[in-house]
Amino acid sequence: MPAEQEHDEFRHGVPEEDRSPPRFQWWDSNTETWRDYEQDHEQKLVRLGEATNALKFLDTVLPDLPERDRALIEARWLELGTPEDVAERLMAVHETPNAWRSLLPAEESDNQDTQVSDRDTPRRPSGTL
Repeated sequence: MPAEQEHDEFRHGVPEEDRSPPRFQWWDSNTETWRDYEQDHEQKLVRLGEATNALKFLDTVLPDLPERDRALIEARWLELGTPEDVAERLMAVHETPNAWRSLLPAEESDNQDTQVSDRDTPRRPSGTL
């Protein structure tokens, strides 16, 4: 909970038992923001929802993408979130399937060799992430 809200609850005479519980926060120097466990959990749920929808789109656009390549994309999207321009990237990859690495974060796609994976890799059963 932001400190301002707790201070307002105290100033306005909200009984202690009705006050919001304190929230442990810490300064993350990597992102230069205040963080807390609740907000991290909420952001994780948002990333999960966005990644789930984007992966459904990916499966429609690239149904023959090998499982290991899809798994790599899924792992990065769940960890870092989907790119803001994910729809545009997916449509571009639909036109050029061998460019699927453009779906990875920039630093990751730049560091990978661009060979196409073995197309004999079986796909996972439909209806799963």
